[in-house]
Amino acid sequence: MSKEKEIHQQFIFVCNGKDCKKNGCKDIQKAIKSELKRTKKQKTVKLIGTKCTGKCKKAPVIIAKEQWMTAMDVPKALEVVKSML
Repeated sequence: MSKEKEIHQQFIFVCNGKDCKKNGCKDIQKAIKSELKRTKKQKTVKLIGTKCTGKCKKAPVIIAKEQWMTAMDVPKALEVVKSML
């Protein structure tokens, strides 16, 4: 039997609730997905769209590096991704 190489996987959750959608969560998801593809890190950083996280007044919201991040935009989200790579 051969041993599989263990992959340390990180996660980025992007809220897809109504207010997050109004404030650009889809653009954030597209940018993160593109950056992970560009850097070939799709296996080590997993992007997950979620239902409403309940932080609507601070939309859009992502959860990464075990932290809630609110009032996000594409540049801020890409900085988070870069810090995870």
